[in-house]
Amino acid sequence: MALLLSTWLLAGCGGGSGASSSSGTRYAIKVTVSGLDGSGLVLQNNGGDDLSVSANGSVQFATGLATGASYSVTVKTQPTMLTQNCTRSNPTGTVANADVTTITLTCTSLSTPFLFSAGAAGNKVTAFSVNASDGTLSLVDTRNEADLSTPTGIAVDSTGANLYLTNSGSSGAAAISRYTINANTGTLTSAGTVTAAASPSGIAVSADGQHVYAAGTSGGTGQVRAFSIQSGGALSVVSGSPFSVGTTPRGVAVDPKGRFVYVANNASSTISVFQRDATTGGLTTGALQATASQPQGLAVDPGGRWLYVANVGATQLTAYSIHPTTGALTQVEVKTLANAPYDVAVDPRGTHVYAVFSGSHQIASYQINSSTGALTELSGSPWSTGLEPSAVRVDGAGRFLYVANKQSNTLSIFSITSGALALIGSPSGGTGTSPVGLALFTR
Repeated sequence: MALLLSTWLLAGCGGGSGASSSSGTRYAIKVTVSGLDGSGLVLQNNGGDDLSVSANGSVQFATGLATGASYSVTVKTQPTMLTQNCTRSNPTGTVANADVTTITLTCTSLSTPFLFSAGAAGNKVTAFSVNASDGTLSLVDTRNEADLSTPTGIAVDSTGANLYLTNSGSSGAAAISRYTINANTGTLTSAGTVTAAASPSGIAVSADGQHVYAAGTSGGTGQVRAFSIQSGGALSVVSGSPFSVGTTPRGVAVDPKGRFVYVANNASSTISVFQRDATTGGLTTGALQATASQPQGLAVDPGGRWLYVANVGATQLTAYSIHPTTGALTQVEVKTLANAPYDVAVDPRGTHVYAVFSGSHQIASYQINSSTGALTELSGSPWSTGLEPSAVRVDGAGRFLYVANKQSNTLSIFSITSGALALIGSPSGGTGTSPVGLALFTR
């Protein structure tokens, strides 16, 4: 009798093999995770039993399975705060009188093999290869086709196959130039131009790689034009485009989830808010948000919760929360600074904001409060850049940061450690005259 009772108690406790039930012993479905550096990873077994994973090691689903039951482990959500790609090994099978321990999940971070710079005064676009170990740059190509006219805005599509530039000196007939990118070398091939609003500036590509949005002015009226990316990278105008914005639009940002588009209206000191149709690329006008003087650069955090705006006409960096349904903005904080910020970027982990100050030739780093979106400047910040920094970008793995220095015709390279910056170098060759825009090829 004692032996029978002991056996029943052991089956009921389960330990590493899950719990007992009237249908018999259930065994744990375990997954060994490695390489995880981001957050937001969610696994499923047999289309349910969601399992959030925050660290490397062995994890197991809450629901065990009986002998003879099949299992199929899938990735419901890849890590999004530092985007990674997690791949499975041995994800399916049948339980056979033991815990399942053969499933592995290996996560790898996005790499950034190439960086591109728009040289406004020299009418050039320049391509650099990025050293994966130390972030340093090597010149691989410089193009100065006749259609380039004061290129300012620059963006790469989500596949890394196409580069788009806005020609702020164009009257509109050739306002956007397109280049195809050699995925092996980073070299560029001119692929023609597209008509857009005159004197376009900011440009952004949706994270799903389906649409391009470019801001400019036509007949004195601010506009954002929407384009669908066709097979091969060519652009076609979205029905209903252009869409009206405020006066003298500058920066354009699409939230990482593809729900909203934001445009910084420099002369009217407002932010235009649009809801985006992910299928058609069309925009629906939302509430116009007043902001501090002369908004220029803006960036959305990778979780799509916060928008940060650099107001070049004021010594202020403004933080807004984003309504998850409408995209409407609610002011979180107005941070008054010693100098006027010109451009802003958020690191891919969503933990830090970087702002460049063109007047003082510096860059500052701020830690993001994960609950409120408010900012706290890091100790040791700001750091010196080249003369008149005009654009800032962070690589896909969050290890290196790049600054375009308009007046000194250089790019500053920084390594990142817990948000703090350390200068690596400033290549002076090949950047063209007055580099004002940066784009990264990330895969």
